[in-house]
Amino acid sequence: MSRRFIAEWIEQLRPVFPSEAEIELHEANDPIITIDWPLRNDPHRPNKRSKQIMIVISREAIEDCQDFDRAGIMLKKIVENRYKDFEPDHDHSVLVSPPKEEWIISISDLNSL
Repeated sequence: MSRRFIAEWIEQLRPVFPSEAEIELHEANDPIITIDWPLRNDPHRPNKRSKQIMIVISREAIEDCQDFDRAGIMLKKIVENRYKDFEPDHDHSVLVSPPKEEWIISISDLNSL
């Protein structure tokens, strides 16, 4: 798998999210990029975190990728579009983890332009 290209994609995604966002790569069967940040909107919960975004990129999409630079551009466009409709706030209890939202990325997503 091309870890270097995924690291570059993560850097391209950083400006899409709040400056305090934590973006991490988890290498499972399919690579997963997780993103969350402090909401700072609840005085009773000053450390409340946003819902977590999990960008799941299919291993097949990475292995079949023809142009990693173009795929990075497509990934950023897809994430920007999904982020427009994303509601980071939630009302889950402090006793449980914030909810997670999965965004699946396929080879057709990365190869479309």
